[in-house]
Amino acid sequence: MALFLFYRIIEKLLKIRPESLIGFLMFYFFSKYFKIFQKIELKKYNDKRTLWGLFRFNNKSKWNLETFQENINRSVNYGKICFENSMETSIRGINLINIITKNKLTYQKNKSFFNLYLRLCKYHTVLCPDLYIKRSSFNFRDESNNHRFYNLIFLQFYNFFFNRKVNFDEIEIFVKKRMVDEVFFDEGSSFYHFGVVDALLKTRNFFKVNSTHTFSVSFEKILNEVSKHQNVFQKINFGDRDGTIIFNKNYNNFHADNSKVIEINNSKLYLKYKNHKYIFFRKENWTDFGTEGHVHDDFGMFCISNGVDSIMDIGISNYSIEPMYCKNKYHNFPYSENSFEMMFKSKFVRKPSRSVYIIQKQKFISLNSVHNKLILSREIDTEKNCFNDTIKITNHFKSDINWRFCLNKKSNISISQTLKNKNNVKTVVLIENLCYFESNYKMNVFTKQGSYFPDYGKKEECTFLNFNLNYKHLETNEKDHFKLLKCQIKFVL
Repeated sequence: MALFLFYRIIEKLLKIRPESLIGFLMFYFFSKYFKIFQKIELKKYNDKRTLWGLFRFNNKSKWNLETFQENINRSVNYGKICFENSMETSIRGINLINIITKNKLTYQKNKSFFNLYLRLCKYHTVLCPDLYIKRSSFNFRDESNNHRFYNLIFLQFYNFFFNRKVNFDEIEIFVKKRMVDEVFFDEGSSFYHFGVVDALLKTRNFFKVNSTHTFSVSFEKILNEVSKHQNVFQKINFGDRDGTIIFNKNYNNFHADNSKVIEINNSKLYLKYKNHKYIFFRKENWTDFGTEGHVHDDFGMFCISNGVDSIMDIGISNYSIEPMYCKNKYHNFPYSENSFEMMFKSKFVRKPSRSVYIIQKQKFISLNSVHNKLILSREIDTEKNCFNDTIKITNHFKSDINWRFCLNKKSNISISQTLKNKNNVKTVVLIENLCYFESNYKMNVFTKQGSYFPDYGKKEECTFLNFNLNYKHLETNEKDHFKLLKCQIKFVL
């Protein structure tokens, strides 16, 4: 805590981030000491997260001393930005130990080089821990961010490598605090859940192969249970997209029973799936940890897939354009100009609206968002696999209701409208083999080609299905509660 306060005073007075400068100087002098530093021409990256990914020692199939030296020299040439947080240093250390353990010959020939590099990784982690990143004000017990998780993982890899001593207690405590019903690691994002669980599974496997160290019996039980759902969490995308993966992107270290329908229902989400098919609804979208830095305004959003076609979350492209795609209008819960927006104090200080309530009954979930002059609701029948979007309004409500659904580019969509009587037009939209929407109001329905982001920095084409309902069609003089739009899922789990 004293270090944190000292660093912030230095940052305030000198406009320098000490953690970044300390990390840079450590590895700059390391590169000078081993005579590997050379000035080189650098490619410009507008997004630092993409830049950091180049230096994690996991982007090559084979490593030798020359490729390590080239990687380290390049990171030092980019300067302080490559050492902005000790999570990145920790990931480099974890991946390096994994490589060295498999290739002992390279290590034995260059022991002093690798040992000093790993010791500097530890010094950076200890002197500049990501303990205080994205916490809420001065709540010093709030180890809020997954950055700290990778610090803790690295320290145990380091202890094992140099001392053969390992203690997983801090890691287990950190994870358990954030694990909802022992099934979802909650940092507001499916990617962060997937990345943390994947890291835990790989850590367990590493120590199982190279030592006798294991997690506690109770934690092993949690890990075994949560690993069963990795396949589906790899597909469902919500929240920020840059969940960190250690080692490499080999995910074949979890097992799932594909013979039956699995159902998860807790305060954060509803999920029902079998094999590659799933139905998902987002519930509470806040975490009670830190600055909510990876949360999106996605309360009530739903995602489905029949294994081929999907309705999905648009995601985010990169942090340089946020909070654009974090906003509620880029998710598929109904919204209007009167809808409360998530508060964005900065890119990573996000405060979701808690003006919501959830009604939970057997086979029924009602997700309700309360705004000025209206309540928007998504009422879900989990047995019939359908939902109704409704609105409760006052007589002074004058704002259109909008929906935006993100679909596969090649989705087969048909739109029809039929006159029911003098005042009513029935709207039906069919998405072949996936679902259909229907409304007893004349909707303005249109499709538009666009892009979504299945992973950080990755862009793919999609089709947006848009609904617009003019407020004048809602006869407020007769009633104040309206059923707006029904969705019926067509495929069977």
